[in-house]
Amino acid sequence: MFKLGSKTELISEYYAHCFLKHLNVNCADYKVERHVLETGLEQECIVTKDFTQNAQYDFEPFFNYFNENEDPDFILTRLAQAEQNDVMLRLTEDYVKMCYYDALLMNVDRHNLNAGFLRDSQNGNIICLAPNFDYNLSLSAAVSLHFNETNADLMKFFTENDRLLEVMGPLMPRREEIISAVEFAEEMTKKAFPNDNFKYSLFSDYIISAYDYCRKKICSN
Repeated sequence: MFKLGSKTELISEYYAHCFLKHLNVNCADYKVERHVLETGLEQECIVTKDFTQNAQYDFEPFFNYFNENEDPDFILTRLAQAEQNDVMLRLTEDYVKMCYYDALLMNVDRHNLNAGFLRDSQNGNIICLAPNFDYNLSLSAAVSLHFNETNADLMKFFTENDRLLEVMGPLMPRREEIISAVEFAEEMTKKAFPNDNFKYSLFSDYIISAYDYCRKKICSN
């Protein structure tokens, strides 16, 4: 899959990818490519590696199961029902982690068409949740990247759900892991976009502040 967008969107997408990969989160593999158009201008895009492994798996979006209902409690209940048939699926944990990292990265564009399952293309069985992807409207989409507790945005929504907090509590990365991940993401994104004087401290400050907010809520729960 090839993705175009503004420079800020491409940087946000690639930064999120590097951040999540460093934390060993299940996410799609990205690389940045540049092509010279017939006009002579250079066009940048992000290429997503095929996570269906050449159609060995089928991507089944949440929409096919849950329609437009994106309520976490609704989805969690149905994922738990699916796990009763196969305890190895870990669907609930992976879904909660997706919600958490969407909140941490201020990803405002998660919906039931860009999240879903991987199915075995031969027998139709659910294998796992699909890798997380589509982060071009993450950090860059925020009106303000200055996190504060009165305007906690997606992280406030996440921490107000007791079921999400209960599952995420033991899965929370350590603060030093978050710091290492933002440092790695900045380093790799600067290499991918070497000619852009982007202020990455906006990203790292927001992520660390959102992490601290969630950690405090979990500890007080």
